[in-house]
Amino acid sequence: METRLWTANLITRDEPPLSAAQLTTLAAAQDWRGIADALPDDPTQTGSPTEEPTPAQGDGKAIRQTLASLIPKGLEVVAHGSDDSDQFTYVVVDDGRGRSLVQINVQPDMGDVAGDLFGSGSETLADGTRVAERQQPGEKGGSGVVMWTVDTLRTDGFRVVVSAFDSGSQQTAATRTAPALTMKQLRAIALSPKWRS
Repeated sequence: METRLWTANLITRDEPPLSAAQLTTLAAAQDWRGIADALPDDPTQTGSPTEEPTPAQGDGKAIRQTLASLIPKGLEVVAHGSDDSDQFTYVVVDDGRGRSLVQINVQPDMGDVAGDLFGSGSETLADGTRVAERQQPGEKGGSGVVMWTVDTLRTDGFRVVVSAFDSGSQQTAATRTAPALTMKQLRAIALSPKWRS
């Protein structure tokens, strides 16, 4: 007996949410290495849940502490978390006018994708650091969420990219008129010398 799978072809937007350059950047992200390294050799062996995390499965605690120390005064950190790598973390802040998600990625050895990340609208500082600023719809889209991002790349390939949203989550509708941090504040966080320590 032949089984057929029927799908509905619904067009919900004129353009895909990510450009070809953004997809290339996503596919080439160093984060995938950490995820791949964390997978067990035998997929049926997931390990004990009481195992201590390895460096590739770090909890991002140092990055989160640094990020929290750079959050401007007047913003209260009300939640936080991270993925299974030691490069990504987030905090949720509230200034009394609603929650705002702030996420950060700290990555070494990213110089090989500089051409994809920093186009004609980017700038180069006196020390050679590349800086790109973007204001665009949130990655999940569809709920009015906006994402403000400052992306930086030092001359040795050390990348810090920080984003703020006008919601406490990418999966929920906007709860504010703008992210709780300004572009200037995001820039100060991304360029802070604290990331080197």
